[in-house]
Amino acid sequence: MATSWEMWNGAFAVPAIDEIRRALAGQAVRAAEWRFEEGRARVCLTEGAPLARPEPLPDRDGLFAAVTDGAEYPYLLFLPRTYDPTRPCRTMLFLHGIGERGRNPRVLANFGPFQYILDGHADFPWIVIAPQLEENDHWTEGADGAEEDDQMIRLLRFLEQMRAAYAVDPGRLCLTGLSMGGKGGFKLCCFAPGLFSAAALCCGRASPRNEPEAFLYPMDRMAGLPLWLFHGTEDATVAPAHSISALNRLNRLDPAADRRLTLYPGVAHGSFHIAYRDGRLYGWLRSYTDRKEGIL
Repeated sequence: MATSWEMWNGAFAVPAIDEIRRALAGQAVRAAEWRFEEGRARVCLTEGAPLARPEPLPDRDGLFAAVTDGAEYPYLLFLPRTYDPTRPCRTMLFLHGIGERGRNPRVLANFGPFQYILDGHADFPWIVIAPQLEENDHWTEGADGAEEDDQMIRLLRFLEQMRAAYAVDPGRLCLTGLSMGGKGGFKLCCFAPGLFSAAALCCGRASPRNEPEAFLYPMDRMAGLPLWLFHGTEDATVAPAHSISALNRLNRLDPAADRRLTLYPGVAHGSFHIAYRDGRLYGWLRSYTDRKEGIL
């Protein structure tokens, strides 16, 4: 059995979101096909057996790791203490950096929003989902280093699987990523506009490594997205010029959108260790996920 719907110009209409929720209720999505043609996207989801329950991490309340449960990727999952599988919950997708690739998603607990959770914030009111890439994979590039869309399509499949397995609210979904995951975040926001309520990207880039004023992705497709960028001023791995140029480009495209850039003086590539421990980041993201549902 398959369920399908269409997305026009990168945004679901409200009736379509309701239809998606009804279609996914109680289902397990095992396959998804996406087609993109002239701003039109169609996804066809196929039902299958439910995903196996991921294993809890010892002494880390709320964290679960799955390596071989049938999902598109191994992943690390956080479920809030108030989690109710019958009530859709605000959700954060986290894309890790290049050093966290492999087949052990437990290592992701040391990065991103998991840092904040494990620093004494176990009452974190989000589902957090972090897929893990294989050792030699990249969120945006193929084996030859050229840009390709394979991982973008896989990420969309993965999100549909997570929506089917957990109480992910597709209307309250935000994105974050660091370094390679920051670059992946830029691409995913352009690849599937309208999917996220807001995004926060650390030390990433949307440009070729040595050309921060050029752009790899159609930035106009994410021009209206609330966005917070973070970068260290002494980052020699991904120059801060990349975040600055992305911000300037998006500001020219849509000056009215809520867009921020935080630069950390004297900080190198580890700006994400500071950004993700700052509770203001999550309050800002929540202001957009909750506003989208009319909570604020």
